[in-house]
Amino acid sequence: MGAVHLPAIAGHHDPQSPVNTDDGTPTLQWSVAPAGVQDAWNATFSGDNGNTDHSNWQDNADTDWTTSKGVKVPGGVGTYTVQVSDNVVRVEATNAPSIASATRQFTVALTSGGTAVDTLNGAFEDPVIELTGTRAAGIPDQIGLFRDNVQVPLWDPVDGIAYMWAPAVNFFSGQNFTLRDYTVDLRHQHTWKIRTKVGGVTGNGGPTFTGQFHTDGVWLVDPRTGKQIQIFGDNAVPTVEQATDEGSILHTPVHGNLIVEPIRRRLMRTTRYGTVTGKVDEGDEDILDSWVMGDSGLKYRLIFGKINWSVIIGNYSPSDVFYPGNLGPDRVLVVFNWWERLADY
Repeated sequence: MGAVHLPAIAGHHDPQSPVNTDDGTPTLQWSVAPAGVQDAWNATFSGDNGNTDHSNWQDNADTDWTTSKGVKVPGGVGTYTVQVSDNVVRVEATNAPSIASATRQFTVALTSGGTAVDTLNGAFEDPVIELTGTRAAGIPDQIGLFRDNVQVPLWDPVDGIAYMWAPAVNFFSGQNFTLRDYTVDLRHQHTWKIRTKVGGVTGNGGPTFTGQFHTDGVWLVDPRTGKQIQIFGDNAVPTVEQATDEGSILHTPVHGNLIVEPIRRRLMRTTRYGTVTGKVDEGDEDILDSWVMGDSGLKYRLIFGKINWSVIIGNYSPSDVFYPGNLGPDRVLVVFNWWERLADY
């Protein structure tokens, strides 16, 4: 197999040294020298702040990937690794792998001294954070949301697509902007900052907003549309059941001693999954039904306590029995399953 060129990150092509970028989630790009045709690839990301991400093996000829996690801006250090296989049949041997691999490290350093936005305020729109502010310089090319100096995804309010750097026009009305943080973990103090890109250059500086919020409810939120459903208790608090499975092997050593300690080797551990049982408002029953009847791979946000997980949902079972609401709409008893996802989108 031809050698895989070291990834070219954010337009930098020197394969021998780390690169500087003004982006905490730069796009990994690579090329493959002629040999066979690339038929599969796998990319991983790790940051000095503990964030990790992976693409899983992809059976296509794509030559770029962007992590949905990131490092601090500025000063963060991240590492990308890409593995590539082609359509040439090979037998793997010592010092002769059947796939090619390359690694590239990057450091975030801002070069612009311009202010991204002029004002920034935050409010808790249970169960998400809404950030508003102004930018006297007008609408930039792109806008990014940073929480505790780490970039987090934004869902475009018009097309519902998730971005790290989002087209700014759909978040602005004149000089005013509104953004929603759908992935924040509650009951912790956080600091938010807005950064912008104009002509490919990331703006520096600007105001911040710090706050700590909590919700008393259990919520299911669609970040693509902003629709949200609160699950109320059935004569008590809603029930959120959680479980995690492990696959393991138990070895019993044979070494001549009368007493031995079994050795357990964990092979895998699933993400969390479970069931939510409670009541929803009459109108929300139809919304929940449409979500479950749609694409089963779509990700929603399950939010309660200090938890904000990306999940898929299924096995929805409404009771079709209506209960009087508390001075509001009637409610329906529902049950559905959820499965945690590692990626936000």
